[in-house]
Amino acid sequence: MPEEIQDKTAEQGTDKAPGTDTGASTDAKQAEKPKAFTEADVDRRVTQALQTHSEKLKAQWEEERKAAEEKARLEGQGEYKTLHEKELEANAKLTAQVAEMTTRLGEQAEAAKSNEQKVGEFVDAEFEKLKIAPAITDLLVGKPPLERLAWLTKHRQDIVTGRGLPEAAKPDGEKKLTDEQKRENSVGIRKIW
Repeated sequence: MPEEIQDKTAEQGTDKAPGTDTGASTDAKQAEKPKAFTEADVDRRVTQALQTHSEKLKAQWEEERKAAEEKARLEGQGEYKTLHEKELEANAKLTAQVAEMTTRLGEQAEAAKSNEQKVGEFVDAEFEKLKIAPAITDLLVGKPPLERLAWLTKHRQDIVTGRGLPEAAKPDGEKKLTDEQKRENSVGIRKIW
């Protein structure tokens, strides 16, 4: 670079040989001569130009980056909006399913209550039909109908044959046990113990 600077000053040189200048003309010529720059001046100006240019590029890149981010954000909002709409649809479907299942569950609960009442009526009718003593039925009063039905099913044979019941609790129409039959029943109980 210093050679270029010297070339420019040489082109603008004068016709006179060096050292033949007069004082007045020297001042005028010096005023006409361009100022010679040192290498440090050139480096400083080049560095300044590069910094200015790089700052401009950085600002331009920053603007482009912000624009790209804004575009991506807007596109992302579109995706989120789509996802949100899908989520709302799924939520609406689930809400409808919950409502339907709640309705069905209510209907099933009513049907179960109705069936339990029918079972209770059946058990009460069976107790009357078998003429079960009130002392026994009083023991089963607080129990649910299905539990009373299970008890009746388990002990029905004993109730019908009269085994295990006191004489007063035996169903009508049954023959009275003979003494020998009573001994067999009691022996059967003694064998168990």
